[in-house]
Amino acid sequence: MWGSAGTDMSWKKARRYHSPAYWVDRLFSWRNPRLFRLRIWLRIRWLRFRVWLKEPKGTEVRQHVKRPLALALLGPAIPALTIFVLWIFLPEQVAGVGRAFDRLLTGPDAPALQWREAAQLLLLLVGLPSAFMLWWFRDIHVNRTLENQRKDVNLKEFQEIQARAAGALDDKLPQRARETMQIAAVHQLSGFLAGEYGASFQRPAWELLRANLIASSERIGTRHIADQIAAWHRNEGSLSGTPAQDLRASVQEALHNLNDDRVGDAERALIHDAWPRIFTKTRRLSQTCFDRIVLPRGALLASRDLSRCSFIGANLRRAHLEGADLGWAHLEGANLAWAHLKSADLYEAHLEGADLGWAHLEVANLCGAHLEGANLRRAHLEGANLAWAHLEGADLGWAHLEGANLIGAHLEGANLRRAHLEGAYFDANTALGKGWDRLDDWQRIAVWQKWTDAGAIMVNADGHPLPIG
Repeated sequence: MWGSAGTDMSWKKARRYHSPAYWVDRLFSWRNPRLFRLRIWLRIRWLRFRVWLKEPKGTEVRQHVKRPLALALLGPAIPALTIFVLWIFLPEQVAGVGRAFDRLLTGPDAPALQWREAAQLLLLLVGLPSAFMLWWFRDIHVNRTLENQRKDVNLKEFQEIQARAAGALDDKLPQRARETMQIAAVHQLSGFLAGEYGASFQRPAWELLRANLIASSERIGTRHIADQIAAWHRNEGSLSGTPAQDLRASVQEALHNLNDDRVGDAERALIHDAWPRIFTKTRRLSQTCFDRIVLPRGALLASRDLSRCSFIGANLRRAHLEGADLGWAHLEGANLAWAHLKSADLYEAHLEGADLGWAHLEVANLCGAHLEGANLRRAHLEGANLAWAHLEGADLGWAHLEGANLIGAHLEGANLRRAHLEGAYFDANTALGKGWDRLDDWQRIAVWQKWTDAGAIMVNADGHPLPIG
């Protein structure tokens, strides 16, 4: 019986090692940092390639290649069409001309092709494409000259739109009319952001939109939520009596009670529609206010510098943020469910009350991050750096914490039901339960023992495993 069981175990183990999924996990999972970064890099490039396929491409080439291409096609098409029409109505005459022409070229009395005729034929074959290219470049030059002449008109139009989008309107107009005109001007900025009126207008349009977003956040009151949470950390203010586990509900209620702002809604709708042209590598994005924006599913923000940005109450569900820099960012109450944050930098980011359920945070840097009351249910935190992170009242039920760094982390009141702690390491500074400061040494040793039984590893100051007791 024991031999049969051993054989079954050996067979299952061998089948596991021969499974492609096993080797993919060993080679490309968080356990292999170099290949894991390569996998993320390839994934980002593939996603950007898909975005590139959906964008209009080669507009300038198509604009200037039409006439030379039409001439190149019509040149042989007109004689061919003439011969075809004559062959329909005069087939015998056309056939006779063809036979005579064939005898002239291939017969014994056919004249030899002299070097002068050969040079003329070669010059004709080479000269026509060269003439087409010269025509093409001349067409591009003429169009650019006309574009430069239109810049003055575009500049005047942009100045008018800029003034209306900034709210510089006649005070004699009714408030509703001024808002309507401002909203229309905000939507007109889309063309300038896309470069339809020239690349020189893209940065001014973006800086104007950035300034408007800051003003909108002050009008709707999202900055007040950040101030309330900061006061909660100092044990004062309207949220002072809220326990950490109820912080998410309090933040969602505060977001629900924000002020209405029609102009701000138009600005956020513009970001929703123009996100591929906004979240680019060449655009300055850090310290931008994106409060309450809603991005489409699968929006690609990977490897972007979003440090110190504000995404309070934003909907970033299923967004791709692999390798993004979100250090010191404000994401209070944000929806990051199913978001891809592998290798992202969230150093000391504010994620109080955020929804990170099922999010992918493998090898992410969450050192010192504020995750009080956050939903991390079933989140993937394998190999993540959670040193000194604030997880008071967070929901980590069924979360994957294999190999995570929990040194000095604050887990008072956190829900760790059925969390995967295999290989996670902690130290004596890690607060592993509610009222941790009030526990004596024996009570702490009992909790440490439970963690090690679950597969976690206790380490000393040098990072070496430390025996319990």
